Amino acid sequence: MRDVAIDRSGTSRRRLVVALVSGALAVLGVVLGLTTSALWLSVGVIGMFVSIIAFGPIVVVPISNFLTRPLRAIRGVTGQVAGRNASRSPERTALTAAALGIGLALLVAVSTLASSLQDSLRATFAKSFVGQIAVTPEQANGGFLPVSLAADLDKLPKSATRSVSAVGDSRCRLASATRRRARSDSFSTPRARRR
Repeated sequence: MRDVAIDRSGTSRRRLVVALVSGALAVLGVVLGLTTSALWLSVGVIGMFVSIIAFGPIVVVPISNFLTRPLRAIRGVTGQVAGRNASRSPERTALTAAALGIGLALLVAVSTLASSLQDSLRATFAKSFVGQIAVTPEQANGGFLPVSLAADLDKLPKSATRSVSAVGDSRCRLASATRRRARSDSFSTPRARRR
């Protein structure tokens, strides 16, 4: 293979300066984000992505040269050709690896955000609902429970229930139009009144 076919544009001095500055900015942003305001984390993440993209072509050639021997031992000539192909075009190899890394980072970020949102919603509803058991119909949109259910539950032994509340809605006619209105019936046992 001729030396002309090897791409050496990824080893420029300007790329190295950009990589070092963005790497320092990434470290500074993460440290400040963890110690002061979380807004610094965004600066750190952007600096990290720029650093990965800028450092990529610089480190691809030594890494691929180092991995060519084990690849040749494992896969023979195919492994050797793969290693040489990766080092022949370091910018292309680095951009492919950076794209995979950024995609994986975004996937982890979205997964973490969804998990955090789910935990936050659970905590919010847990604070607003102080009961231990909620009785709901099997079909939330079209199901119904008997009106007498709250009164029946209130008749349970006092050790089983402290208070029972019924929340629901019913139809009523207002000014010749049918509207829904909220209804709430509360039943308290003597033990609940003492609280």
